[in-house]
Amino acid sequence: MMFQFIEHAVFTLVLAVLISVYYRKGPRYFMKIIVLAVNELPRVQTLIDQVLKKEVTSFVKSSTLAQDVVASKPRIVLPKSAFSSDDLRVQMGNLLKRECNTQEDGNVFAYTYTMKDEHFKLQA
Repeated sequence: MMFQFIEHAVFTLVLAVLISVYYRKGPRYFMKIIVLAVNELPRVQTLIDQVLKKEVTSFVKSSTLAQDVVASKPRIVLPKSAFSSDDLRVQMGNLLKRECNTQEDGNVFAYTYTMKDEHFKLQA
């Protein structure tokens, strides 16, 4: 009987904290907490790792990364000198002004999906 009381009290307390977080911080922060909590459950990280490994393997096999298109030509060409931060910002601005669906093209994944929050300012 006492165990059930403690169980219900803990459940009610956790629920009250989650509702409080939802109303104070918003649904985005609430979902972040839920995802972090689920991630801490046993075997969840192992399951996520397995799914990611399977998806990456499938992507590499279906893309030209795993195929030798032209043996003499390198797949990735690196510039001889680095871009300055100003040049990089100009190029990123030009990408932003382009009239295309960058999400569908997949050409500028990091730029398109980077959140502009306090962490973004550290990258600049």
